[in-house]
Formats: sequence, structure tokens, C-alpha cells
Amino acid sequence: MKRKNIFIVCIILLAVTSLTQAQRIFRPMDPIDPWTRYGKSPYSSPPFFFFGTTSYSYKIANSQYNAYLSDVDAAFASWNSAAPVQFSRTSTGLVLSALANNYDTWGPAWSYPSWSASTYELTPESGSIVLNTNATWSNSAQNLNASPPLLDVQTMVVHEAGHIHGLAHPLTNSYTHDATAPTMAGGDNAYFNNTLDVRSLETEDIYGTQFLQLRVPTLYSNLLTALNTAAQIGTGYVYIVSNHTLSSNVNVVSGVALTIKSSTTVNLNGFSIKSTGGTITIESGVTQNYVELKDGSTIKGLYSSLNTAVSDAVAGQTINVYSSSLIANVSIPSGITVNIKSSSTLNLNGYKLLLAGGSVVVESGANFPYAKLKNNYSTLLGYYPTIESAINDAISGYTVELPSITYNGNISLTNKGGVKLKGAGVGSTTINGNITITNSTYAQVSDFTMGNYKSITVNGGDRPYVYNIGFNNTGYNYIFVYDGYNTDLSGINNVGASTSPAWRFYNSYTGNIRESSIEGYDFGIQAASYSEITMSGMSFCSNMIDLWASSGCWIYATHSSLSYTGAYTGNCTFGLMFDPCGSKAERRDDSQLAKNAVEQFDSFNEANSAFRALLMDENISKASKLTENSKNKINGVVEQYKSILGTNISKNEIKEALSKLSVCNRMLDEENGFVDYVTDLISNKKVPSEMKRFLIPNLGACPRIELRMERKNNLL
Repeated sequence: MKRKNIFIVCIILLAVTSLTQAQRIFRPMDPIDPWTRYGKSPYSSPPFFFFGTTSYSYKIANSQYNAYLSDVDAAFASWNSAAPVQFSRTSTGLVLSALANNYDTWGPAWSYPSWSASTYELTPESGSIVLNTNATWSNSAQNLNASPPLLDVQTMVVHEAGHIHGLAHPLTNSYTHDATAPTMAGGDNAYFNNTLDVRSLETEDIYGTQFLQLRVPTLYSNLLTALNTAAQIGTGYVYIVSNHTLSSNVNVVSGVALTIKSSTTVNLNGFSIKSTGGTITIESGVTQNYVELKDGSTIKGLYSSLNTAVSDAVAGQTINVYSSSLIANVSIPSGITVNIKSSSTLNLNGYKLLLAGGSVVVESGANFPYAKLKNNYSTLLGYYPTIESAINDAISGYTVELPSITYNGNISLTNKGGVKLKGAGVGSTTINGNITITNSTYAQVSDFTMGNYKSITVNGGDRPYVYNIGFNNTGYNYIFVYDGYNTDLSGINNVGASTSPAWRFYNSYTGNIRESSIEGYDFGIQAASYSEITMSGMSFCSNMIDLWASSGCWIYATHSSLSYTGAYTGNCTFGLMFDPCGSKAERRDDSQLAKNAVEQFDSFNEANSAFRALLMDENISKASKLTENSKNKINGVVEQYKSILGTNISKNEIKEALSKLSVCNRMLDEENGFVDYVTDLISNKKVPSEMKRFLIPNLGACPRIELRMERKNNLL
């Protein structure tokens, strides 16, 4: 067979041969030099031609074919059965035509494959197959040695359609020149001059067309099928070219290369892609929603979960987490590094990520909001799904570290002596829950902000530490200390709005209260039930009373400043004190609920005096049951404030009156009545709607209950 100019002229002499060499001998066309007769080796590097879809058509453009339509269809059916790409005869598409040309120059048949010069995608419907009418056409015999030559139409079309499929001639020394040779050998194998053996495809022909169709999901709908096909061939470049969901685990074997193309999303769907000798390449722009196992720069596998990646990893390898949820607790062994990549998400899903000699690196921007547990040498032991689970695993000397995030839920350190709970800093970590420290000697909590209306309670224990804590100024917050010995409170800033004390001590002794501030409460610090409190470096401002030592208690303050001169009651003594924050007459008018409670509006003088008398009346504060006389005193104050609310008063005065009414109703155990009263005021627009804040339960706000130690648990 001869070739003229850029045309591939193919003498179609085809037969079946047996393969005697281990390597594949089919030859894809070379996209860089498409007219090279023998193409390029399938073991060479891309590019190779490819198909963009599975469905193409061909049409008959010469009436001489009419007698051979079934032969033409049978020729294309041979290729259709080999691989996903399908050709069907219609009125459009690839042209089958005929020309009368000098046989010695043109041969019996030739083809014009068509492709995109920029992407190398085959566009067969723009190509053509031509049979020479100077030869005699047949559907039952072939003898190219005759004059004129006798050609079998099906044999001619089978071979030329192979070129349309992107295949060149195999090298002439790669096969035996007999019936076992590939169909694509064509006229290079003289055996085919007078045989019909090459109407069907040989293994090398089949592998050749499959080699050029390993694209998922446009051609092969299933990645497993494409990879298995490449494995059977022994070589192949498998491409995932658009979004695809796995339906099973897959392996990339030796000799096979898998590439995930840019702008593609692969949903692993709980499965994995592993290299068992082949290569995996991920182009830039692929949606990274997997866990990647790498050995140096070589990708060893893609996984749905970190657990399965860790189980396959060996020392020296790296695991990159882009998106995953744990399916069980997982330990990172020695020699393995886990990188939680920037902008990625690793959901612990209720499980622990522990370190058993390996390491975890959390990149900036990663979504990984979990508590760390470190031992007494500051060695990271693991990440925990909840603060409580980390505390449960902690022993003395261990630290539970929290990142910059808001945690919702209560926290308890019970019998956790020496355990530290440490945030990322005030304003960075927020605990939106109550914290209780029980019988935990030398336990520490520090470096975070408490959420609105939340409290820290210390129950027993020798010298637990609470320090560097911030409280929001949009809602009251408390610190309770019961039966505490040398409780250490420092660096705490309480800015609140409450009629109850900010800090309360019951049956406690401590000389370690220092360097903190309390602002905006009716009462700053209360010592009750034989408590003795020593403090220094404290700052009080805009409180009604800063220090309140109940009967049998003692408070000593030095190097501190009060809200105003005389802002204390009970057994309080002082060392060197600094100038007060202000005086009653100078209290700022930018206050919140508790600040308003001590401002001296003219219309409130009498009611406020009566209210303070209630607070100091031990027949009310210590009584297990109120007498009728006590009830009448409280109801008298209630009527005074209700009367004030019926006048034209400012918003600040409304807040003050409701604050005092709230306390009085609790003294009377009539909280429900107060809720109904405030609801009625709001619904009838007698007070602004923002006063619904008084409908929020003010835990422990009733002085009568607070001062009775036998009911102290009701305050928690």
C-alpha cells in the first residue's frame, strides 16, 4: 500500500495472527504527527487521540455501497463490540464515499480521520472513508493480486474504520505475517491479499481501540470498569473528565495511569482509589473532597475517611485531609504526618483523633474546631469531639486547650485535680455554658470569655485557679464558690447587669482574690456562711454595693478601688486603698440593669430606701418561711415600684423598677405572677418590648434564698 501527500492510504489485507510478545503491539496514531504510518507506542507519554462521547454516526454517500450496506454495518459492528464508542448508520455523520483512482497510486481504500488540533479529540463525523471504484467490489471474496483487484467491502471498511478510531499500523516486525496478525496491519501483511480472515478484529485491535477510550464517565460509566480494562491491556491512561461517583473500591495497577481532570468532582461515596503500582495524578482545579495518602510527591491513594487512609499508611508517608468524617476513633502511628489542609473540614463525628507517635498539622484556615489534650510535657496527645471527652481522659498535669470558637454546653471538672482547661484568650474562645469545678484541687480554668447569663461554680477543693476570664456586658454572669479553700481568682472582668452579687462565697476561705474588676452589679462580692475573703488589686465601679460581708463573715481589701466611698456593708476592713471610681452622685448614666438599680432618680428615693431595707432585714433573708409581716413589707415595696411604673418615666427608670420588682417577687415565691405582669405591660405597650429581658429566669437572684446555705444547690 502507498501513501500520497497527507492521506493515509491503506491496503486492507487482514488476517488473524497469534501474539508472541509480552508487550502490546497496537500503535495509536500520533497527535503530534498524525500522518506517521506507524503512529506511536502505547507505552510512550501522552498525548493520544480520544473520543468525547460514545455516540457517532456514518452515512453512505455513493450508490455503489447500496449492495453492500450489511457489510458496511458489520464492519462498524466489529468495533462497536470492542469498546464503548458506537457508530450507527444514519443520514449524517462520517462519510463513506467512492472514487476512481489509479490503483498503483492510491490503493484500494483510504481514510481521512478528523480531530481537534488543540485538544486532540477525534471528530469522526467530519472524516471520511473512501473505496476505490477502479477495483472490483465484493462481499464474499478478496484477491488483491487480481487485475483489476477484487476487494471485500467489509474487510476494507473494518481496517479504515480502525484509522477513524485513532489507530495506526503496528510495526511490521512486531507480529507474525500470517492469519494471527492484527487487522490494523493491513497491506503490511501480504497474507491478507487473498483472504477474508481479517473481517473480525484481533486482540491487539480490540486493545488498541479500548486504549483510546479510557475516559470516565463520558465513555466508561464506571471507573472500576475502565481501570480493569486498562489492567487487562497492561497499559493505559484513564481519565476522569467530569463529575463521577464511585460504586466500589478501585486499584490503579502497575502500567496504568489515572488522571482526575481539572474542574472535576469525584465523590468517593465511602470508597477509595488506591495505587498498587500505577500512578494517580490530580490536576489543579479538582474539587478536593477526600483524604490523600502520599509518599513524598507520589499519590498512593484517595480515601473517603481518615481511618482507612491511616490503616494503609506506612512510616514516612503523609496524609492530607481535605474533607472527611471519622468513622471510629483513630490513632496516628509513629512516622505518619496528618495535614489538615487550609479551607478543609475534618469532622470528628463524635470520635477521637489520637496521636500514637505520629503528628497532626492543622493549617491556617482549616475548619477543625476541636479541643486538644496535652500532657504535662506539653506533648499533644490528641483532638477530642467535645470538651467533656477531653476532660474525661485528662489526668493531673494535663491541659485541655480550646481553639478560637464558641462552645455550647455546660462543662464539669469533677475530681480532676491538677487538670487545666485553657482557651485561646479572652475574646477568642467563648464558653456558652456553665462551668462547675468540684473537688478538683489545683485545677485551672483560664483564657476565655463566658457567654451571657452563664456562671462559674467552685465546689470544694484546695486552691483551684480561675483566671483571665472575660464576661460579656450584655447579660449578667456570676462566680460561685462553695466550701472553697484558697480558691484563686484573678484577671477576671465582670461587666454585668444584675441585682445579684457578681461573686459569692459560701463557707469559703481564700486569700487569693486579685487583679480583677466588677462593674454594673447591685452587689460586687458577697461573703456568706462564715466565709473569709482577702483581696488585692481589685477594681469596682458602678455597683450599688461592692463588698457585702454577711453575719459571721469577713472581707479584707487592699490596693483596690471601690465604686464610691462607703460602697460596702458588714465586717469589711481595708489596707491601702486607691481613689474610688466615683461617687453616688457621679454614677454614669450609660449603665445597664444593675447600674440603673443604684442611680438616684428623684422619683425612686423612697422606694429604693425601702428596697435596701428589705435586703438587710435578716427576718427576710434568713427565714425559712416568711411571716405575714415580712410579706406585707415586701408587698409594700412592690406597690411602690408598680406605682412608679404607672407614671411617665424614662426607659432607665423602667428598667430599675422592673429589676427591683423581679427581686421582690422572688422573695415572695411569685415568679409566675411577675412574668404575667411584665407580659401584660409589654402587650399593652406600657413598657418597651425590650423589657422582655425580664422574662428570662434570673437564677439565684433572690437574696432570701441565696443566704440560706441549706438550699444553696438551688442556685446552680
